[in-house]
Amino acid sequence: MIKGKRRANRNTNALGPKKLILSSDDYGFSKTVNQGILKAVELGTVTCVHVLMNMASEEDVRLLAKTIHKAGNKCGIGLHLNTNSGPSLINKDSALSPVLKNNHYDFLELEDFRFKDVKISDVAAELWAQYHKLASIIGTERIDSISSHYNIHVYSKFYLGNVLQIAKSTNIPIRSPLRWVTKTKRNKLPKYPHGKKIMPITKEGVNVGLKLFGGGTFKQMSVTLPTQDKKLIKIRKRIRKYVKTPDNLSGHWLGQPKLDALEWSYNQLKKMKRNSFCTEILMHLSGSPTAEKNDYPTTYGMERRHKEFEVITSPEAVAFCTKLYNDNEVQLGSFRKVLLGQDISYDLDAGAVV
Repeated sequence: MIKGKRRANRNTNALGPKKLILSSDDYGFSKTVNQGILKAVELGTVTCVHVLMNMASEEDVRLLAKTIHKAGNKCGIGLHLNTNSGPSLINKDSALSPVLKNNHYDFLELEDFRFKDVKISDVAAELWAQYHKLASIIGTERIDSISSHYNIHVYSKFYLGNVLQIAKSTNIPIRSPLRWVTKTKRNKLPKYPHGKKIMPITKEGVNVGLKLFGGGTFKQMSVTLPTQDKKLIKIRKRIRKYVKTPDNLSGHWLGQPKLDALEWSYNQLKKMKRNSFCTEILMHLSGSPTAEKNDYPTTYGMERRHKEFEVITSPEAVAFCTKLYNDNEVQLGSFRKVLLGQDISYDLDAGAVV
């Protein structure tokens, strides 16, 4: 649990442009995922890469930092905490990582995981180990944000508490738990006109989550989303007691990867009445539509990731983002850039703050 009454500065200022973060998750998952993300970084169409430190090697992270620096330091490196896929860094036989594979203990996949079965101390040890591994390579001051694989930290108070302990002690921003609702009383935003509404997870991901929390159907989950939003607002409020977080998160291109989704989200962001409103658009990329033999299971397959890759690396997306970097109404950048006003260099042989 987080103790004390110290409050961080408010997440956004009363003045200033709206803010947009374009993120890609799961760096370290496989070679094809890494290749897709690195290409997007080179083109300037991703502004934060969330790294699975239990899967990424030091060489992988250094290559990412080098690519970011060469592309002009427009992107940040985030910590994507993971206790539901791949090997455990603490390598301990426990309810958290009971799968012995190649003389190493792996985590249970999400569909087999239950919060009630794991020890808080094991979760804390694993999360801190992943943080320390990334910090030892790039330095704490270069860690752009903290998120979690499957966004699992928002579903458990003790899990969230451990994530907050890391963020609080390091002043690293955290991904918002709140999805982008397409209609609000205040802003009266229209529904997405080209198909599905914005959701931070796919239907497959929702179904896995339902199994995690005791069953149900996708339809039942959809009905309860407004109630969940109220809970997520409380979680965001708790996060903001200690560190910065965007106002909300939209993911998976509103369910269909096309540039229309990015452009529509940008236009809705401009319409927000409150200045400095900040949103993060989440992506999952792969340089190939085919999974590798050593890939771990995923609720979001390589074919879909590759479709997102094709959109975000298209000439149209590059032109869109290039224009955004000089936009006076919407500021495009990393978490540290748009939330903390920091320009970070990923030249690991030099100082971090420019």
